[in-house]
Amino acid sequence: MCLQKAATAVIPIPKSRKDETSVDSAKLLQDKIETSGEGIRCLLGKVYRSRQYCSELVKELGQLKALVDPQKPQEYDEQADGFGGGGVEFGPEADNQF
Repeated sequence: MCLQKAATAVIPIPKSRKDETSVDSAKLLQDKIETSGEGIRCLLGKVYRSRQYCSELVKELGQLKALVDPQKPQEYDEQADGFGGGGVEFGPEADNQF
């Protein structure tokens, strides 16, 4: 829900230099969300191939979550081998964290 709001938020017309900076920042955030969404869709099409794609998908989702809601701490902890998995939970409860 938060992602949907962030991606489709109406950006107001700037009235001052400060507002213009805020509007530019909001547009940049929307572009980042759109780009991230494209990458996530691509990974979703490949996750059945290997565990590494699943790990990359979890990483991308965590990065998107941090981008959209930076106030909440990111709980993804990457293992030393670079393929993730440490601290990541799977199952119905884990689905609710994103």
